Amino acid sequence: MISKMTFLKFISMITESVDIWREKLSKNDILSEKEKEEIIKSNVMINDTIMMLETEMGDRFRVIRDYVFEREENGELFFAVVTASRMEAVLIDSPQKLYEYLMDDGKVCTAS
Repeated sequence: MISKMTFLKFISMITESVDIWREKLSKNDILSEKEKEEIIKSNVMINDTIMMLETEMGDRFRVIRDYVFEREENGELFFAVVTASRMEAVLIDSPQKLYEYLMDDGKVCTAS
């Protein structure tokens, strides 16, 4: 299992890299928005690091990947989790909340 401090450093590095790429590509008028996102999402270093974190954290539902790529401008990821008994809304607004969510038994993490 990866430590919380290491996880937070990795997530910070990845999200910063994605944000830098988005900023650089925002100045490009030749590519469409979809092409710009494909360039960012195909970055080997980012994908390899996310895959390593998904494996280490037991992230079966790819919440880490969603947080990195799908978070809103203010850094929030909102989604719903459907269980047999109810539907639960989840708001992840920081790397710390992401780590806590992944460590919460019965959600994403398979290892304790």
